[in-house]
Amino acid sequence: MEVRPVTYSISKITTLLADPYAIYAGEVLKLRPLNPLQAETDAAIFGTITHDALMEVAATPGWARDEDAPRRLAHAFATALRARRLRRALEAFWLVRLERIAGWIVEIERARLAEQGEADDIRVELPGAWRFGRFTVNGRADRIERRGDTIAIIDYKTGSPPADKAVEQGKAPQLPIEAVIAETGGFPGFAGKVGELAYWKLSGGATEGETRALFGDKAQSLEAVIEAARAQIPALLAHYADAATPFLDAPHPGRKPKDQPFAGISRRAEWQEDA
Repeated sequence: MEVRPVTYSISKITTLLADPYAIYAGEVLKLRPLNPLQAETDAAIFGTITHDALMEVAATPGWARDEDAPRRLAHAFATALRARRLRRALEAFWLVRLERIAGWIVEIERARLAEQGEADDIRVELPGAWRFGRFTVNGRADRIERRGDTIAIIDYKTGSPPADKAVEQGKAPQLPIEAVIAETGGFPGFAGKVGELAYWKLSGGATEGETRALFGDKAQSLEAVIEAARAQIPALLAHYADAATPFLDAPHPGRKPKDQPFAGISRRAEWQEDA
């Protein structure tokens, strides 16, 4: 019986890089942290709302050309927001932000159409998988475009996207892994060479949003991080599939995760001063 995981989501690989013990607790011991008794509404719900609405409206090439595109997207945002049944003050606050995001996205989409033309195909929230040996890495592209045999992958962020340096150092492997999935044919209908990895930050504040292509126009840097993921992820998973490899608790000071739900049972507080 296989006890150590051989199937990982991209988010779990990110956890494995920063806090292997969390993978041991969750995937081997099958422990699950309890929800807080008085949990606050957090940014993750706002992100889910934006993703749900974009999946409904923005999944066809050229959709933003329609005159009513801003209204359609704003309506989809509002519908997804109200389905959450949040407290009224928060709903009103987020609704204003979402309306601003809707207008900004349509502007960006129209500029993209004018510059690059209409994509052959677009999907939003498209699942895919990278299989090698006995391992599987599952991912989901927030947005993926195909123009001929060239692929672009865009990650929607309602928080701050990682810096290029963090991606280069392997601390934020999401987009490079999604690129490998695409280049190995793991996204149905979207196999090809990845020519663009980008973040779209959706804030809805004083600045409605921001687009940033990973490494800008430096094609060699982009290719390098994709090839690094292609080589390093299989080695990483094989390393932790070895019964002789311990799942250490947050062993890399420079990769300390934001959330450590299993820190209380790892006994780290007994030996680490800042635990």
